[in-house]
Amino acid sequence: MVLMSVITCPHCGHAAIERMRSNVCRIFYDCRGCGVRLKPRPGDCCVFCSYGSVPCPPVQAKRSPLPAALVESRSKPRMVLMSVITCPHCGHAAIEPMPSNVCRIFYDCRGCGVRLKPKPGDCCVFCSYGSVPCPPVQAKQAGVKQ
Repeated sequence: MVLMSVITCPHCGHAAIERMRSNVCRIFYDCRGCGVRLKPRPGDCCVFCSYGSVPCPPVQAKRSPLPAALVESRSKPRMVLMSVITCPHCGHAAIEPMPSNVCRIFYDCRGCGVRLKPKPGDCCVFCSYGSVPCPPVQAKQAGVKQ
């Protein structure tokens, strides 16, 4: 069971990694970016189910064991599809989803507004400034043809 989730604020786009309790749903979350108090959307039991990358543990227990948003199908090696991009100019770090089949060439820093481009020899901004290389590079490292 996954006990960490990335909550993304729908108002300002701020993303934060949050720990989940294994048996309790969280009904409020105060965004650290804009200060808005997030509440679950109608039909969802908690803020993780509404705004998180992974639903809460009680919902996970009812679903398949692996969240589809974080990994490719089980027939392929598991790809990490989230990366923390850190701006070399201001140090701002943001959790960003990575497309599974293409490289992202530009990224506009939410901290200082600078447009980041890949370093020479890198295919994309995730490979240059991310905590995890892009999925095509992960696949190449794992020896999987795309």
